Amino acid sequence: DRAGVRFTVSAAIPDETGVADIDLCAVLSNLIDNGLRAAAGASGDARFVEVRAQCQGSMLAVEVDNGFAPEAASAGRRPRTQGPSRGVHDHGWGLEILRDIAERYHGTFESAADGSVWRASCLLVAEGAAPANT
Repeated sequence: DRAGVRFTVSAAIPDETGVADIDLCAVLSNLIDNGLRAAAGASGDARFVEVRAQCQGSMLAVEVDNGFAPEAASAGRRPRTQGPSRGVHDHGWGLEILRDIAERYHGTFESAADGSVWRASCLLVAEGAAPANT
């Protein structure tokens, strides 16, 4: 609210996902933080973050769409949601953490622009995941 970003969440995550709580927290917090930072730098209708998370069998999917400032991309600069930064306080190592977690759970992590929307998705394959109650 303080940043003027519209934030929506649609999630159905069971108590037991087969993903360690700390890893699930890292995935959600990194994706949401990156999305909020990018959307806060955008203008108008691009000031949004949409989070979707669900379990399907042993697969946990977390997807975040957000707006970003197109001038950052057109000027050759990456939106805040991509690539490690030089400073620890910029939280730039988040994408590398997401790649590591995805690899550990035999999943994938992807992050790229799709038109005027930045889309990031993390899919994790977890042993013993319970189906979500929706």
